[in-house]
Amino acid sequence: MSRAQQPSIRSFFQPRRLPEYAAPPSAAASSTTAPPQAEGASSTTAPPPAPPLPPTSAPPSSTASGKIITIPITLPPNGIPILPSPPSMPSGASIVPLTEHHIPALRRINSLLLPVPYPDSFYAKALDPLASGLFSRAILWQDSDADTPKVIGGLICRLEPNPFLDVDGRPLPNPAPPAHPPTQSTVPPNTPYHAIYIQSLALLSPYRSLGLAAAALEHIIASALLLPAAGSNIDARTIYAHVWTENGEGLKWYESRGFAREGAAPVQGYYFKLRPDTAWVVRRHIGAHAALMATSSTTSTAPPPSSSSSSSPPTTRPNVLAAALNLPPTSSPSSSLPP
Repeated sequence: MSRAQQPSIRSFFQPRRLPEYAAPPSAAASSTTAPPQAEGASSTTAPPPAPPLPPTSAPPSSTASGKIITIPITLPPNGIPILPSPPSMPSGASIVPLTEHHIPALRRINSLLLPVPYPDSFYAKALDPLASGLFSRAILWQDSDADTPKVIGGLICRLEPNPFLDVDGRPLPNPAPPAHPPTQSTVPPNTPYHAIYIQSLALLSPYRSLGLAAAALEHIIASALLLPAAGSNIDARTIYAHVWTENGEGLKWYESRGFAREGAAPVQGYYFKLRPDTAWVVRRHIGAHAALMATSSTTSTAPPPSSSSSSSPPTTRPNVLAAALNLPPTSSPSSSLPP
């Protein structure tokens, strides 16, 4: 080995170097992400701007499409009336207001059957009577009286200002597609009328074709019709939903239960993850005013009755409220709640 490559004996008497450690993440991040300074620039820099404040929980008072329309809700002073399950249901089924212990099972059912994921806030509002809790129902099933009822489906509905009626309760000729939240561009200002919006509807397949979802829907409608007499300012006159344009089975289900498609064309861009992203708005007017509107529409378009038909008895639709109260329907004995 040459003399130049041999280490000097002095190197064995040098003090040991202290161990080196990696800088903490915050320091490392600041050192690696800081931009290089220009030559001659000062080593001190201004602190980074503060992060934006988190959004508040209060809803905005306006949107790009206009002022948000709300109707303050007054609940019945003596409590919310609870109806029994309709008598036409199978003996093992029941319909009850949604409670907290129903949420885990209903969340699993919705995630299994519905193409749209729902956040935690959705289920929290489903328990709030001033949000979605008033008109949300769990569908339960038990094989025997000794079994604990289990959740097999449910409906979650929200109360909102009615976008289909004017301030006098008459149908709007060409209502704008409903917006969420409702604004003055889609809802008449100062409207006193509510609408029930179906946010989710799901039922496990083994329990379909038993009329359970339809019975839950009628249970919600019947409960809404009781509220004005109970001292509430809730005057729900329409129930509606969005249905994917490719969901032919769902559209047929709603139409067979008195719903009609609203508008000449579906709503564009309603779904984010579905293709096509379009949805039909289906709605049904409910309550005594709905029967009056149907009667006036039939009277204005029907031809005058002939003398031979004047003696035939009038036909009426099954009384949903009477059925929910375990009373006989006002129509023929063979009638029952729709399947």
